[in-house]
Amino acid sequence: MRFHQTRFDRMLSNMGQQMLYWRAWGCSCVNAASGAPDPKCQLCLGKGHFYDSPVPTRAAQASQKIQGNWAKGGRFETGDLVLSVPSTSAIWAAGQFDRVTMLDADERFSMPMTRGAPTERLPFKVKDITRVFWKHPQTGVLIEGGIPTFDPKTGRPAWTDREPPAGVTYSLTGNRFVEYFIYQDLPTSRAFHDGTQLPKHVVLRKYDLLGRRVN
Repeated sequence: MRFHQTRFDRMLSNMGQQMLYWRAWGCSCVNAASGAPDPKCQLCLGKGHFYDSPVPTRAAQASQKIQGNWAKGGRFETGDLVLSVPSTSAIWAAGQFDRVTMLDADERFSMPMTRGAPTERLPFKVKDITRVFWKHPQTGVLIEGGIPTFDPKTGRPAWTDREPPAGVTYSLTGNRFVEYFIYQDLPTSRAFHDGTQLPKHVVLRKYDLLGRRVN
């Protein structure tokens, strides 16, 4: 029996989902002695890693498991997503801290942001924004804001109508594409058959260890 690599890859691509693959790069700001990144670095924002522009690709989802947890009073989600990646996919050569955005799946989010603050940026790829509001500082009445757009590289919002005042903390609600990260379980090569590059087994983690950023 002989495997046909092209047909194998085509089958996984046809049954797979649309994804964006983000390659992680270790930042040169990291201190060689301590291993700590520069907290003032504008390239990685003190995370020690940054990302290239994403590459569209496809891969087949083999299994998924999500579990809610509580840690230090704050809720976060952990889980595994197992992919079967054809050799034609960019994810086939993935490494630690790389990230994958699932374009066929989304989840709701709601978070506070402060207008004009350095931290006013979305660290993930947003599908749509459904509501923006803030409280009037004197009366406490809720004020409905306009729907912003976001710079694809910086993640910063911009308004053409009903923009929150500078310095005001507002609530931002919408839907974001589901993202996973490669942490400890790196892509595993299945046994090669007579030199053929067979699909790899990749385990992705839902919990973001580094803190996401768009670029």
